[in-house]
Amino acid sequence: GLILVEEFVSPEEEEALVAVVDEQPWSGHGIGQVAAAVSAAILCGSCHPTMCRPNPEMRRRTQHYGYEFSYQKRKVMRELDMPMPRLFTTVIERIVADPRGLWRAESLPPDSVIVNEYERGQGIMPHTDAPSAFGPVVASLSLLSDCLFTFYSLDDPNSTLTHHLVARRSLVIMRGFARYRLRHGISKDPVEYHHDEVIERSRRVSLTIRRI
Repeated sequence: GLILVEEFVSPEEEEALVAVVDEQPWSGHGIGQVAAAVSAAILCGSCHPTMCRPNPEMRRRTQHYGYEFSYQKRKVMRELDMPMPRLFTTVIERIVADPRGLWRAESLPPDSVIVNEYERGQGIMPHTDAPSAFGPVVASLSLLSDCLFTFYSLDDPNSTLTHHLVARRSLVIMRGFARYRLRHGISKDPVEYHHDEVIERSRRVSLTIRRI
């Protein structure tokens, strides 16, 4: 149930995707995506509501496209629906159409993307993407920096099952056992070691692609 596809996007596509992301406002660090609008308690007419709302839940910066998932409430906020950038749609279509069956035919196509930014020294705790909120396939596209994905047994929080090197531009697909019976996380370590390889972490942007 775990598939790793290296170089799923080209260096040029990686650059274009990051440019799209960096053109958009962020939320996180306890501040809103448009801090001035939040502090003034106004909602500018040109902004979508989710762009102007504080997000105290996340220490890292995030962007939501499609329906927004509240980490605090552990639920999908269907009243918040951000349009998907065209380049994101292109990536989604490529995943769904891939002849290797990355996105299983019986699964409805993705309709939600969460962008996470990880600065050097930031990671994410071991977790399983909420089964009650998201469908049977989860895809994660890594940009800008290599990292290690660590997988843990859902039944034993202290057991580390495996480490996988996820290089920049790689796509990780989780379904079946990997989706429902394992937790996955990324350490905060600025330097990681995988066999004989030293991984110097830098800014990393990930696109988590799911079906609500």
